[in-house]
Amino acid sequence: MSVTPELIREALSRVAIPDGKDLISADLVRAVHVDGSVVRFVIDAPSPEIARLMEPVRKAAEADLPCVTQVSAALTAHGPAAAPPKGLKIGGHPKPQAGSLRPPGVSRILAIGSGKGGVGKSTVSSNLDVALARAGRRVGLLDGDIHGPRQLRMMGVSQKPESPEGQTILPLTAHGVTLMSIGLMLPEDKAVFTCPHCGRQSHIFGSGGTVAKAEARGIPLLAQLPLDLDTRLAGDGPMADAYAVLATRLIEGGMA
Repeated sequence: MSVTPELIREALSRVAIPDGKDLISADLVRAVHVDGSVVRFVIDAPSPEIARLMEPVRKAAEADLPCVTQVSAALTAHGPAAAPPKGLKIGGHPKPQAGSLRPPGVSRILAIGSGKGGVGKSTVSSNLDVALARAGRRVGLLDGDIHGPRQLRMMGVSQKPESPEGQTILPLTAHGVTLMSIGLMLPEDKAVFTCPHCGRQSHIFGSGGTVAKAEARGIPLLAQLPLDLDTRLAGDGPMADAYAVLATRLIEGGMA
């Protein structure tokens, strides 16, 4: 006869406990594991006090199982949780945010993000903001990249923000954009944007995928922006035109 969890439970249903019930009807058996003729399970007593009375039951359960060569029954007990330190609040459900998360005076928020590093988040953010400012929009740039904030370098500012009264930090301004960054002058790494030597485009992350995904989901594709070294160095020329087109589409679509 092969040993199965059902056979083990049937045998344990004949093992009585002090209150007259059996291990199965009292729902005290957990984690029955059968490996050939080797059996392991847990007897889970409702309290430490009852567990102290269950040792003879555990031994009887190990002795009364048929067709096994080895059996191991662990005896555990649930006890009342220790009281939390005075004044410490635990549990409860998340509370809804009180009020809007949008800062006062800000009509629209554009988030620039990516699951990859070094793909041009800082480049897109800074150049898009400058393009929006040139298009007549009042723009603020908040750099929340805690791993490698580079907007101070991208925007060409070097001074630290001031806090005259020690309560409010005054943002910086560059190229018509109000700027605040988590980082203050960190070494800047760069992703190679278009090859600066041959001038040709290299699709380092593949091509066509974004277009296909946008079409499949019915999402408008606003622009495709190459990662070009000239964008970091100057932000002018054809690359500036590409960002101007993107800014115009955002404005016309009511997103900026």
